[in-house]
Amino acid sequence: MRGHLFLVLSLALLLLCSAFALAQSNVVVTTLDNEITLSDEASFNVKITNNDRAAQAYTLYGLDVLWDILPEHRQFTLSPRESRDVFVRVKPLGPFKPSSYSLKLFIDTSRPGSNLPTGRYDRELPIILYPDEPADYVPS
Repeated sequence: MRGHLFLVLSLALLLLCSAFALAQSNVVVTTLDNEITLSDEASFNVKITNNDRAAQAYTLYGLDVLWDILPEHRQFTLSPRESRDVFVRVKPLGPFKPSSYSLKLFIDTSRPGSNLPTGRYDRELPIILYPDEPADYVPS
């Protein structure tokens, strides 16, 4: 009897988790150009799909003050099952050493017409920063 109860509870939990997963949004980041110098800008494509049964409002932003994260559309609304591609540019604002950097892009969801977030996603934006000029080598 305990085995049947465990099986029923496991199936109920699996169905509940599946329903919750379907109600979320899908956010996929594709790197277009992330190898830049201080005078360049990186570019990414962010595809957002609304898997919820109701319309969702989306807000895209970055919190790093030394990098300018510029989504082509900062706020928009998607109907159920609708998708949108957003082009995102990233520019360094400070003096950085050549290295690899990982920035976060935040995506807040809310019901249209409401300012209260109902969910938050964050995705990594990897940047490889090269020097503006080739390094000078001292002859040996």
